[in-house]
Amino acid sequence: LSSAPGFAARRLTALLQKFHDLHPDITIEILSGFKERDVQKGLCEVATLTGEPQLPDLVYMSRGRNVYLPVASPDYVLRHGMPLTPANLRTHTGYVYCGPVRPETRTLQRAQSVEPVHFATSVRSTDILAIRQAVLSSMGVAVDMPLVQICEDLLAGTLIPILPGWFRPPLECYIVTNRAAWHMRRVRVFLQWYAHAMQELFASYESQVSAIVGLPPDEHAEGRDKVYRS
Repeated sequence: LSSAPGFAARRLTALLQKFHDLHPDITIEILSGFKERDVQKGLCEVATLTGEPQLPDLVYMSRGRNVYLPVASPDYVLRHGMPLTPANLRTHTGYVYCGPVRPETRTLQRAQSVEPVHFATSVRSTDILAIRQAVLSSMGVAVDMPLVQICEDLLAGTLIPILPGWFRPPLECYIVTNRAAWHMRRVRVFLQWYAHAMQELFASYESQVSAIVGLPPDEHAEGRDKVYRS
């Protein structure tokens, strides 16, 4: 299984332990950095992707949506002020994710409005966990922190929402294999279990923070049980 490094570091082993309890005969090897082309070529049996696969000869399921939130620490907001619109970001230090998991966030949306993201100073990183730690340490703001990485921080109040109503649009996430591997029972069992487990996990995070921050409407709530073939 190839997974995003940040998720693998904080969440994945506990999730896979649940699968092992149900299927002790199936061994999972954790990898990172594999893309859909690697899965297509058979270099990796199963991979998690952000955004729908585009290549042929793949089999995949949704694992839910990734919600991205603009956040800062209370101390940072106390010292530098609360940014209310994207235009306000021009006076703030921003931590920018520029890794391989998803495209860099260059605009934010609120209803039908779209505004560019420009910071006074930008610190770019391919490490989402390093960005989380910097924002927790009151070194700047982030406009697109994955909810899966900051749920507990929001609940504890160590991070707070900024830019009310403005978001990077959520991205649907998938777990993918190739058509040849899909014929193996262990791959089918794991892919379907993991898709449903991740859907439940993503939904639980949204439920926990819904009283703290407004979330974008879920436009893909239906059809997440479907197995897609490209």
